[in-house]
Amino acid sequence: MSRAPSRAKSSEVGRRKSSELKASSQANKQTKVTTIKKQGSKGNVAYSCTKITIVVDEHSYDNARKRLVELDMNFRQELNAEMRKLEEQEMAKAKEIREKYHDDLESNIKQVQEEFHDKISNFVNEWKSDSNKARTTQTETTIELIEKKRTELEEEITKFQEELERDSEEYKKKREADMEEEIARVREKCAKDVEDYLVRQRNTKSKLMIQLEQRMNVEIENQKKVSEIGQSANNAKSLQHSKAISNLHIEMGRAMSHLRAKFEAEQMKMLTDNKETFIKLIEETRKRIEESYYNERNELTKTITEYEMNLKNKLELDEVEIERRLHTKQELLKMLAMTDTHMITDEEFISSRYHYVIERNKIVTQSSASSIYQARNDDGLECYCKVSITHNWSVRHRADFARHSTRLVRYLTANYDKAPYFSKVYTVLATSSKVYTFMQRLPSYLTLDSYLSNRVKQNQDYTGLKYGEVLNVLNQTTNAICFMENLFISHANLDATNITVVINDDKDLQNCKIVITGLTRPIVYFSVENDQLFQVKGFDADSENLLFIEHTPPECFKNIFQPMYIDRYAIGVLAYRLLRGRSPYYDCGSSPKQIISAKERSPVQMKLYSKESAEHSKLPALIEKCTEPCPLARLSPDAIQAALKIRLCLKQL
Repeated sequence: MSRAPSRAKSSEVGRRKSSELKASSQANKQTKVTTIKKQGSKGNVAYSCTKITIVVDEHSYDNARKRLVELDMNFRQELNAEMRKLEEQEMAKAKEIREKYHDDLESNIKQVQEEFHDKISNFVNEWKSDSNKARTTQTETTIELIEKKRTELEEEITKFQEELERDSEEYKKKREADMEEEIARVREKCAKDVEDYLVRQRNTKSKLMIQLEQRMNVEIENQKKVSEIGQSANNAKSLQHSKAISNLHIEMGRAMSHLRAKFEAEQMKMLTDNKETFIKLIEETRKRIEESYYNERNELTKTITEYEMNLKNKLELDEVEIERRLHTKQELLKMLAMTDTHMITDEEFISSRYHYVIERNKIVTQSSASSIYQARNDDGLECYCKVSITHNWSVRHRADFARHSTRLVRYLTANYDKAPYFSKVYTVLATSSKVYTFMQRLPSYLTLDSYLSNRVKQNQDYTGLKYGEVLNVLNQTTNAICFMENLFISHANLDATNITVVINDDKDLQNCKIVITGLTRPIVYFSVENDQLFQVKGFDADSENLLFIEHTPPECFKNIFQPMYIDRYAIGVLAYRLLRGRSPYYDCGSSPKQIISAKERSPVQMKLYSKESAEHSKLPALIEKCTEPCPLARLSPDAIQAALKIRLCLKQL
């Protein structure tokens, strides 16, 4: 009830009384006091007041006025006290009604939760009983399937061996036929070469005989000329000349016989050489054919062995995959059985109902989207309270948070010894516009985004982190992603703002601890009911913030996509950020369409600076393979660690 009308009414009463006093004092110069008590009620307000009429003379007017002011003040104080008392009663009634309403609401919520947990426990018990039955039947069916596959494998191997033997016999026959054809071809070639040589020799012999005959004819003609000219010469000279001619004939005969003997010797030598060449050629051909046959047989044997090993490995992998999926079902059921977010209507219930106190004057970090304060509970546990403002979240972000976020962080807290890469979460409370996450207090709280921004501000010629620092950050991040992939869960929000670094005294990242946060929109892409992976609906680029678009692969903004490959792309973008201090899509501005089109065109390209070490040369190829537009071409976390030669320290479930 408002107090302003009552005060105005009392002042009006005072003015009226003062005017009456003046009039009465002028009329008769006597003092007269009249007292009238009045009680009543107006609306829901009960009041009691005293009406006093005082008539004074001219000399006591000032005293009467002072008395009237005092009475007016007393009247106002009484009225204010009555109003405060009434307001306190109304507030007490409202508080009592609100507490009663919240008691009823809490009892209803507890009842619903108990019913839900009973249903979950009944479902788990039924599933366990069914799974035990199904496990025995499934084991039997698995054994039958393995035996069936083994028999099929043996039949296929025997069939393949028969085909191999048949093919080898055909190949041997074909090789023998090819060898005979080669030998016949070589024989024909050798015979043709011998015949050509004999023809050349005959031509040479005929040419020599023609030359000898020509020479003899020339000598005969010269002899005739000498005999005609030397008729007048003495007999002695003619006799000497005839002897010279006869000696010339003898020498010519000897030369002809020598030439015949030389020709026959060369012909015999040529035949002998051709025979040795022919035999040598046949041997080389045989060796080449045998070597080729031996190599091809070895290749076929190796192919058969590899085929057998691949089939056996496939059978073993099938058995391992069956066991893994059974184990994953059990773990996912444990996660689904975790307590969900507690909904509250007012922030007062954080301290009254859940016994947590937020120290608003001790701010750890603050941004437009969230703030982190120091907090504690009644048991003396010191923690952080992250207050996230949800009215800026997209509809898809709200749906992802409501689906699995709180249950997942509770599951990770319960399995902290298996996955020490995530922050412990004690409880999660939410109103219609805020989410209060009470989590583990760390020795130092600094996001990787803030750390890199500070490094860039301190050093304008920033050339990236050291190789050891990059290795440490990527090692711990990939370990966390491996753990989540084993559960068929995607983080789907992995960026530098959701990675916390706990820095030691050396103030670098080479020996720091990495804590993964920001699990507000995880995606579970394994169906427990259908026992298979599934795809999810794509994101709307116009309703998402720019940071989310920068580290999310391009296929996520289409109709449907496979969530398995989101975090692999984000690791590549994170590695680029570690080396350059900014996003690889910094030049695209604030246009989501330009960023998505740049991702679809090509992977992220990065050139090394001259100041960077030789070890950094591995990172550009790694970033390029992680940010491939095709999801199947991206490196898995295990392949990333193998590429960087990181020792994998992942603890399996």
